[in-house]
Amino acid sequence: MFNYPDFAINSAGGQANAYESEALPDIIGRISESMPDRYQDMFPEARKLKRHFIVHIGPTNSGKTHDAIAAFMAAGNGAYLAPLRLLAYEIYESSNAHGCPCSMVTGEEELITGNARHVSSTIEMADLHQHYDVCVIDEAQLLADSERGGAWTAAIVGVLADVIHICSSECAKQMIISLIESCGDTYEVVDHFRAVPLIADEEEFLFPYSVKKNDALIVFSKRSVIHAAAELQKRGWKVSIVYGALPYESRRTEIDRFISGDTDVVIATDAIGMGMNLPVERVVFLETEKFDGKKKRSLTEQEVKQIAGRAGRRGIYETGYYNSMYRKQEIIRKLNSDPSEVRYAYLNFPDTLLNIDGPLSILIDQWNKLPVSNQFRKRFAGTEIELARELEEYTDNKELIYKFITIPFESRDFVLHTIWKKLFLLELNSQHPESYMKAFLTDSRWLNSMDLSSLEKEYRKCDLLYNYLRKFQFISEREEILEHKRNISWYISSYLEKQELPLRKCSCCGKNLPWNYPYGLCNSCYRQSYYSWY
Repeated sequence: MFNYPDFAINSAGGQANAYESEALPDIIGRISESMPDRYQDMFPEARKLKRHFIVHIGPTNSGKTHDAIAAFMAAGNGAYLAPLRLLAYEIYESSNAHGCPCSMVTGEEELITGNARHVSSTIEMADLHQHYDVCVIDEAQLLADSERGGAWTAAIVGVLADVIHICSSECAKQMIISLIESCGDTYEVVDHFRAVPLIADEEEFLFPYSVKKNDALIVFSKRSVIHAAAELQKRGWKVSIVYGALPYESRRTEIDRFISGDTDVVIATDAIGMGMNLPVERVVFLETEKFDGKKKRSLTEQEVKQIAGRAGRRGIYETGYYNSMYRKQEIIRKLNSDPSEVRYAYLNFPDTLLNIDGPLSILIDQWNKLPVSNQFRKRFAGTEIELARELEEYTDNKELIYKFITIPFESRDFVLHTIWKKLFLLELNSQHPESYMKAFLTDSRWLNSMDLSSLEKEYRKCDLLYNYLRKFQFISEREEILEHKRNISWYISSYLEKQELPLRKCSCCGKNLPWNYPYGLCNSCYRQSYYSWY
């Protein structure tokens, strides 16, 4: 057991404790010895293959994914690697509908189709030990994402497939080619072009007066989605909503309502930019800044291109339009600018280093500090290091700790963190989790009385529990969680179908406020509160 007493350090620095001071040189040496000279050589089975890449380069709505999926379905067996659960589900559904038996595997759900030789999964769930005739890696420009990019890099370098289709925007073309060449594989580049033109809307956009049917309105927080949609609903518009915290079954239902014409407009976060195929005539930016987990910043050129590019659909809208309520000229400039090239790909911590003696938290921390070639960057794993140190107070079992720190959940959420810790202690003490499941979840009979936010929190608990059950091979218990998730999604979809989202209100007097009002108090209540001090 590795204990970190009063002088425990964190990944940002500080004084090393006694164990780290004595063992650190040895750990650094063993990491260096365990690592090959090149990252690419960490995948020896892939290096034995003569892989051929077909690199599809183009903007959104250019058909690059469509062509890659056609090759995927025609193959004897294949894998599709998606950036989102929703896209993995879309390809799973489409493949089966076209007579190509396909399973779906994500961290939160598995849908196994009998006799299927094709699989659609999220990129993090890629099986790099399974051989495929064809593999499709979608939205590959995300290899430069500091949080998730390591999964794309590993897939490009390590997937075992004879033919690999990579779909990417122009900005990552050279980086992808560089990775392929460093692996000694062959490639060809297929350029794709937009099927319909994309034009800036000339009119000034004023919300809600300028909204038109078949618009996609873009904001960057759940709160903005809810309150902007509520304003439109009060004016008689039927609205679909899409944001990250919404269960993907509910997102699928919302999208289907828009596609079928049951709703007039869709209000969404930038999740809409990740390959969602919607019959949108115009994309409108209601906001031009987003919080990226660290700070609020302006949208990048690539983000503007990905989102605005969703406008227009061949056979439905032969021209796509985009507009912005604020900073319109900046949005136009970014969309028409030449793409900034991706300069490096991110790497994840290699689990092969678990064999090295020493605490996992120190292994990750020291691996992060080892130099790599200019082609790569390492993902900062501060959260994982903190979680590892928390569990190292109970055991030195690195494999067990690694399994738990790689369960995706919001560690700052007190309820989720408590459940995660309880599951770890159950596993550590070889206790079966079945008797605790009901204690973690709300009885299904109470779901109909929960509001939207509470239902989403309940769904996130299910995601955490399912990930745990999957990692530790509890098969029969998974169905109970999936059934609970389906119930939650049904209640959320039913709630949204009522078109009765709450307007933003003053926290003092309850007066209605505009969706993007920057304060919690209306002006009258603020003035009364201000003058009461004097």
